[in-house]
Amino acid sequence: MATDAQIAAYRLANIELTRQVEADLRSFWSYLDLARPDRVHTALLNYVPLLVQRYGDVAATIAADWFEELRWDAAEQGLIGRLAMSTARSFTPTTAPPNLADIESGVRFAADELYGDTPEKVLVSVTHTATREVLQTGRRTITRNTARPGSQAVGWARRARPGACRFCRALMARGAVYKEATARFASHAPVCNCVAYPSFDPDAPEVDVSAYVASRNTARMNPRQLERHRAQVSAWLEREFPGESDHPDGEHTTDAAA
Repeated sequence: MATDAQIAAYRLANIELTRQVEADLRSFWSYLDLARPDRVHTALLNYVPLLVQRYGDVAATIAADWFEELRWDAAEQGLIGRLAMSTARSFTPTTAPPNLADIESGVRFAADELYGDTPEKVLVSVTHTATREVLQTGRRTITRNTARPGSQAVGWARRARPGACRFCRALMARGAVYKEATARFASHAPVCNCVAYPSFDPDAPEVDVSAYVASRNTARMNPRQLERHRAQVSAWLEREFPGESDHPDGEHTTDAAA
């Protein structure tokens, strides 16, 4: 199992990546002429996917290296048997690609503000879209490798940062493991500093079905399905953490203390 120190170091590495994304976007934005929204729109569509590709690849590489580190730690701890270890030696973690189609959609959606009175909102929205996908690329690298033959992982687990919202703490599931190959890493805010890590413990419990339900992709849900899904998740969160806010102050920041 990943130690607190390993998780903290991995989280900080990802926070540093998001800071670099934010800095690069601010610098690029400073050269744009907001009086010409069509050109700004085109420039963002050309630049932001390239930026996410660059930093997403870095996030995926960091995640793959971390997966391998934790896998060998598990072997040393006796969590991977001899026969399994002979297969595991030939396993090499692969990196997941960023979802650039989602980035382009996010930029197009945000760009509507370029034609209004608050074009500066576009930078905020695009920054959230870009940093989120960079982090998600690393998480997908972890979750996909756990499902690959030869990894010896039983699934993946989630660790929320101290002070996280109840959505993240509920999905953390008290250290239980997501074992379904289709399980996705869900987040409840633009920038979530939760960490995904592989579990090699054969005795680790599986998360409750409610965690799988809450993690479903809502992008293709119709309004009625989305309303039902949100009601289910809200009821689950209230059972788990009655009376708490979904977004406590300071949640989902890229602050180093996160």
